[in-house]
Amino acid sequence: MAKDGWRVNVKAVLGLPVPEGRDAETSEWMWGDCGMGAVGIHALARFNPARWSQTLPLAETITELRAQNTKDQGRPITLKVPAGVLSAEQHFATVSEAIAYLERRVAEGLDCVDTATIELVLDTAKGITKKKTQPFRVYGDKLASVDQRLTLPKPVDGGAMTVKVWRKDKPENVLVGEASVIEAADQDKEFPLMLDGTPRGAVQLCVTLIDRLPKGLNTMADMGDAMMGLRNQLGVLEPDGANFLARQPLLSRSQSSIFIGDCTVVIESVQKLSSKARKPYMVLHLEGHEFIAESFTKPLTFKFGIGSLQSDLRIYCYDDRAVDRDAALGRILIPMADVFWSAGAAPRFSQVCSAICCQSSCSKTYQVQFMPMSKSGDGRKATGFKDTFTPAQKKKVWVWF
Repeated sequence: MAKDGWRVNVKAVLGLPVPEGRDAETSEWMWGDCGMGAVGIHALARFNPARWSQTLPLAETITELRAQNTKDQGRPITLKVPAGVLSAEQHFATVSEAIAYLERRVAEGLDCVDTATIELVLDTAKGITKKKTQPFRVYGDKLASVDQRLTLPKPVDGGAMTVKVWRKDKPENVLVGEASVIEAADQDKEFPLMLDGTPRGAVQLCVTLIDRLPKGLNTMADMGDAMMGLRNQLGVLEPDGANFLARQPLLSRSQSSIFIGDCTVVIESVQKLSSKARKPYMVLHLEGHEFIAESFTKPLTFKFGIGSLQSDLRIYCYDDRAVDRDAALGRILIPMADVFWSAGAAPRFSQVCSAICCQSSCSKTYQVQFMPMSKSGDGRKATGFKDTFTPAQKKKVWVWF
């Protein structure tokens, strides 16, 4: 029989104080009046790489703008923060206005990122237990997604779990703040972080009680379902991926990957999954970065970094109560380029310009169904795997969901 314990899903941290000496955010700029001469085409000037400055940290961009000739200080500036082909352009009437904007971002701590980790500490019947999340990136004092899970024994009666947030530093980590959790709430809750009586941001957790196997199971199906549910409670992935009962760990985007912009995926509604899986869940994959979707009672939003419009969004469906909970049941493939122009149609020059010049974002709504898996599977353990649909066959093809 399983002992009672806590499953802690660490969701996010927010409002952390901004330290000094972190990796800088990047920016690039060009003159806003380029191509306005007799032989120039101003609308196409932004597509000329020679018009743009080098990619620099915000502080260095400020220095470079200040060093421009006095006669150019009144010229308009086009700015991208962060630097990148698909980053939104921001327009300023003069050099001084652009400098003021960059200085404000630096002052607010939005010019850099660094790394943190979260430690859970509690007193059990066998002594002090400590577990840490893997390091994650924090960006200024803005909300940072963590989405890591840990399992711990239940604290002694009347005891509390201490949540500590550490910033990675040398020669040793720096304690940012800590919070106390007294009981399992089985819902997302925000706990304020404190250090020496001073507020230091907040951490968002979902703490669930792990129960023993329930009594009163009447059929083998009930028993099997309960056993799979208990396996899932115990099989929570630790940061080192050592739990053999856990699902396959999700992949994270490499910090060295090329980045040209963000891709936001919203799942608005899901239908008829319960007829194919007792407890369905999905894994969304884009360019080596994965998110999991488990509850479909309300719209779900996921934000990916993207480095190429030739990538495909892959969505796989699984049954969490199946014997092999990592065996995909179906798949959806959406080419990223289709968001800008329909797949199979030759792009027109006006469409390409519209996609590249967009000042806000491009979006497209799909109503899709899961298709059967290929013999190659979901490829989550294969480096460089690319899933594709085979050409249409004349014979009838089995389609489900």
